[in-house]
Amino acid sequence: MKEHPRLTLGEDFAQEKSWQWEDITVLTARLTLPQTKGESRREKRFDRYYRALADAYFARCEQKLLPDAAKTCRAAMARSAPWQMTAVTLTYRVSAQTEDAVVFTFEVNDGEGVLRRWEEGWECSAFLPLFKAERGSALAT
Repeated sequence: MKEHPRLTLGEDFAQEKSWQWEDITVLTARLTLPQTKGESRREKRFDRYYRALADAYFARCEQKLLPDAAKTCRAAMARSAPWQMTAVTLTYRVSAQTEDAVVFTFEVNDGEGVLRRWEEGWECSAFLPLFKAERGSALAT
């Protein structure tokens, strides 16, 4: 019988991106996400999922946060007032783990507080996401 890999985290996937308005960096977004760096189809699927999350996060930063960051900078320059660049960070932590499942808690923070928090659970042998209702039972075993 073929031995399947189990969900084992490798080195985190970390990335940073900055956006400018009139040659001034007005927004910086950073992220740190789980990654396996494995070679099996399941591991590659898991890693692709979080790379897609990174792409969506950066796209959302550009669409939603960049216009406000540029507007704030423009207003501060017009008043000759102090201004602080907008910086957001997406991080994760392992909030629960058993032999069968792992749950990650993700947070988007802007330096002043948490903008968004959510959890994602994964079944360790199949590399499949757990439904919210499954998380408690998977972690209780």
